Amino acid sequence: RNSFFLVRTCASSSLRPDRLICLFMSLFYHAVTFSAHSFLCGVALDKNMRQIGICGRRPVKMIVKVNKKNMLAAAEIHARSWQNSHAAFCSEEFVKQHTRERQKVYLEKEMQDGKQLYMLIKEIPVGIVSIKGRLIENLYVLPTAQHKGYGTELLLFAVSECKGKPHLWVLDNNKKAQLLYRKYGFCRTGNIHQLSEQISELEMELDV
Repeated sequence: RNSFFLVRTCASSSLRPDRLICLFMSLFYHAVTFSAHSFLCGVALDKNMRQIGICGRRPVKMIVKVNKKNMLAAAEIHARSWQNSHAAFCSEEFVKQHTRERQKVYLEKEMQDGKQLYMLIKEIPVGIVSIKGRLIENLYVLPTAQHKGYGTELLLFAVSECKGKPHLWVLDNNKKAQLLYRKYGFCRTGNIHQLSEQISELEMELDV
């Protein structure tokens, strides 16, 4: 409205040239300020909307359910993450058996068993987690996307979706995962699954 007033004043007045220059400079200032403000607001709005996956050129970060259409992406995450986390204590031959195709079959069976599988997308799929009742499982993040808070985000999401007191199982030699779970209130229950002579799983439960 201020800009329109200035234009109308300039067109209808007989002001001195120096006054006209001042008015035009003021008009220019208003136009530039409004454009800059609109641009910045638009960037902020677009960023916020993209972060929650509502609109924009691409979703920056969102958690979606795994289905037939994106199952291969979830299987790729599971395979690469499993291979990376088990390479230190499993034979190379055994690790290589856990391909994307094999993990796809495994995840499909998990879903048939009633587990809800979710995937975190940060421009590309980076992590997965499954939930059934109060049980949290299959929390994996791509090796190249670790140490960026994605595992934490998936864990907190899973906790919020659990029906009952959240609990999970973690390998006894996975100290980093245990540290993460303890950081967010999980404690050992004392229950143990012995997987082999060298490896076991420890149950942890949210202490609330």
